Order: sequence, then C-alpha cells, then structure tokens
Amino acid sequence: TFIGVEAYLSLAELRDMNVMIVGNVENPGMYTLRGGSSPLSLISAAGGINKSGSYRVVDHKRNGEVINTIDLYSIFIEGDTSSLSQLRNGDSIIVRMSSTEVQISGGVANPAIYELKDGETLEDLLLFSGFYTNLDLRNINIKRRNLSGNYELLKIDSQNSNEQVLLHGDSVEVPFVLPKFRETRRVVISGEVDIPGTYFIDEQTKL
Repeated sequence: TFIGVEAYLSLAELRDMNVMIVGNVENPGMYTLRGGSSPLSLISAAGGINKSGSYRVVDHKRNGEVINTIDLYSIFIEGDTSSLSQLRNGDSIIVRMSSTEVQISGGVANPAIYELKDGETLEDLLLFSGFYTNLDLRNINIKRRNLSGNYELLKIDSQNSNEQVLLHGDSVEVPFVLPKFRETRRVVISGEVDIPGTYFIDEQTKL
C-alpha cells in the first residue's frame, strides 16, 4: 500500500485451457484453446459437425454433469447467442446424433435438409427455411415413404401447418405462385410540350 497512489489492474491475456469434444464431429479429441472460448470455437477446432451429428442437441458438461444443452439453430438462424456459455478448463462438449431430418424445397429462401426436435411441426420447418410471400401455401406437398416402401403424396394447407407432424425422411415442396402482371400501357406524346417522348401509364391516367 502506497499512500496517495491509486492502482489499476488490467488483464493482459487469459490462460489456455484443455477441453474435450466427443461424439459426432469430424475430429473428436482433446484441444487446447484460449481462455474465454465458447463451444463454437471448440466445434470449429474439431472440424465441425459430421453428417450424422445433431445441430439441435449439443451438451456442455462440467465435472461430469450437463450444465447446458445448446441448440445451434437458435444461433445460426435467429442470431441468439444467449444459450452459449464460456468453456472452462476440463469441460467437455458432446455432439449427439441427429434424429428427425426433413428436406424442404421450392419457394423457400434456404432449401436444405433440416433437423426437427420432438414437438416441432411443419410450421417450424417453414420458419427455419424462410418462405417467400409469393407462395401457394394452400397446397404444400409432403412426399412420404410408407411401411410398404412406396411413396405417397400428402397435400397440406398452411393453416394446419402447426398441427402437421413430419417424419424422418419426409420431403416437403412449397409451390411458387407465378405473379400476374397487368399489361403495361405506353403512350407517345409529341409536339408543343416541354418533354416529348414515350410514357408508361396506368388505367387511371387521363389526358
């Protein structure tokens, strides 16, 4: 203690830590990361989630107990990082196997194969994929393989999308609706006017 002296302390760097990642990632194992890293940093260091891995159920364990279960869709689709917690030395990340996977195509912004959790419906799938406004949401097609091995086609109205449960392997197609454009009217004006030329008008335009 020095009389008349006020001290300030700042942290220059965090100590490296050893953390483990197992399960369905490309390169499971023990990694050394900088202090303050998140589970996303560890997943990236391990080469990412493999084809069998789940993006919806990623467990964060500490001292043998699961302290947090991360849903990566909330981060990648909604930009919500509140589910992430900082790693500490000795923590482990377990990437579980994916369960229900459904493909969606047609009039959506991001056609792809999406993973659905228990309780999620067609409505959730539409929100994940980002559907456009010029769609025929009254005639959504679901292609499903039945017990005999044959495919059957289901037609669903979007008003019932929150009740439509999807099965693993389903394929959803959202049809586009071609917009109907009015015929463009074009007139030519010449002579004693300041700006002669060709003009596009609508039905309500008068002389």
